[in-house]
Amino acid sequence: DLYIIRDAVKDKSVKVYKNHFSGDSHTKVDVVILGDGYSANEQKKFEKDLKRFTNVFLSQEPYKSHKNKFNIYGVFKASEESGIDEPGANIYKNTTLGTTFYSLGSERYVLTEENKTMRDLAAHVPYDAIYIMCNSPRYGGGGIYNFYCTFVSDNQFSNYIFLHEFGHSFGGLADEYYTSDVAYNEFYPQGLEPVEPNITRLLDKNNLKWKNMITPGIEIPTLWEKENYDKMDYAWQKERREM
Repeated sequence: DLYIIRDAVKDKSVKVYKNHFSGDSHTKVDVVILGDGYSANEQKKFEKDLKRFTNVFLSQEPYKSHKNKFNIYGVFKASEESGIDEPGANIYKNTTLGTTFYSLGSERYVLTEENKTMRDLAAHVPYDAIYIMCNSPRYGGGGIYNFYCTFVSDNQFSNYIFLHEFGHSFGGLADEYYTSDVAYNEFYPQGLEPVEPNITRLLDKNNLKWKNMITPGIEIPTLWEKENYDKMDYAWQKERREM
């Protein structure tokens, strides 16, 4: 007999929401949004946030055109305290999933090391992809391919973070920014083609991995407003560091 298979996780303190349902999980992509840092009296806020980000997801391409291929669930379990850890500010919270800023040495990167707790909570629904929605107004998030992603609920850039980090964890996409302090411009040597579908180091315009998406006759490399972008974004990075 095998003893590694256990019964389904059952936790009476957990509430499940079926926010968007397209059909049988065997033929759909099941996405679960777990809440962290929502106290018992913030359940209504979780429900409101869950609805808001489900709508963001379904209004954004390519998910918008394929919404009938996705199921989106929410799973709520109250945390003892509201908010999540901010070690750099000496703020520590007792939360369900233990998410924390300052992960991997970055003040804005949010992860959890509570993998078993996260999996047990997600196991209340079928899932192919995991979001952790962190109840915080501070800018932050994180995404690891084929593992999970995190985002904050109440920052002015929350919608962007929500979509951006899912691109990492679900789509296997690489970051494309280079002005940030956390950019890794020389991660891949020239001539060694990255596995991520949206970046290249081959530098061969006749064999681009996305050549089927190139507009016929367009110049390669394609000119763009790099000077204006750099001027604006380096100024923003300076302001962020000061903040």
